[in-house]
Amino acid sequence: MNLSHQLRAHPPALPSLSEESEAPEKSRRSWVNFSLAGLLLLQAFAAVVVFLLQIATALVIFLMLILAFVALHYLAWGRWLGEAIRQEVEDEEREAEFRARQGFG
Repeated sequence: MNLSHQLRAHPPALPSLSEESEAPEKSRRSWVNFSLAGLLLLQAFAAVVVFLLQIATALVIFLMLILAFVALHYLAWGRWLGEAIRQEVEDEEREAEFRARQGFG
């Protein structure tokens, strides 16, 4: 028996009226589902943004602490080293002047 004979013997059933009335309801349900999925996606995106902002804030604070340490180190050590070098130069100049007066130069 071929396909055309089967279709003539058993034609496809037409949808009943009750199935047709469910079509708009299914359409509304699909929009509700898409809306709920969209809200869930938006909520997940907001959570990721908040998480990244916290990481970014922590990273900025960490970098500022490192910068503050470097600046303090540069200022304190740089001043100390500058003073030490100036003092050494002054001592050498005094010593050279003393030797020149004594006739050792």
